[in-house]
Amino acid sequence: MNRKMLYATLILLSLTVRTAYTGDLLDGGPMIDTPANEEMIDTPADRSKGKPPAGQSDEAGESATDEFHRRVTGEIDRVEDGMISLKTEEGTVRKFGVKDAKKEGLKGLKPGDRVTLELDEGNEIADIHKEAQVAEGNQNGADDGKGGFSPEKHRSITGTLESFNAMERKVTIKTAEGQSKSFQLKNPAISKLTGVMPGTEVVLEIDEQNRVMDAHKPS
Repeated sequence: MNRKMLYATLILLSLTVRTAYTGDLLDGGPMIDTPANEEMIDTPADRSKGKPPAGQSDEAGESATDEFHRRVTGEIDRVEDGMISLKTEEGTVRKFGVKDAKKEGLKGLKPGDRVTLELDEGNEIADIHKEAQVAEGNQNGADDGKGGFSPEKHRSITGTLESFNAMERKVTIKTAEGQSKSFQLKNPAISKLTGVMPGTEVVLEIDEQNRVMDAHKPS
């Protein structure tokens, strides 16, 4: 077995195990309570749950979706070994990768910087923003760590699943208007869609970089 086939097998195995032990992932999986002062290591994910707010559709089949995520703010305590430790106002310590922050448009994060994490119903990190970005709603990315992408551009889109490719991290759905739309997937969204049959109606949660953060069944 060559390296590429081994890598593919390991990914599919991990997704299968996760699906088997976390319940119905398309429904969001089980709720997780985090005790105070518990240290957690996370990667950005999105598993928001709930229906899109009425009257806020900005495109066919699309709606704003921010209200379904919980936000927690904290101060970066240290950056070492490629990991960032954040002391939150809730009294917990959250860790995420420097590479994960860069993917969210944040580079050069350092101790003392204040960061807002967007958490899903499973208490996992869905998105990362500098605190100022959440307050200002700035939509521009920044390579110097002083900005990042705005959470105000999150949205959801409903449609029927046409195709899903875990290896290519790609999903295509057809909206009620008959439009086919394709998106790149973040890791947690891949596990949510694993095993979902074509033709199933799904709601995709889209981040400000047009990537699928989360997927669930319509309410």
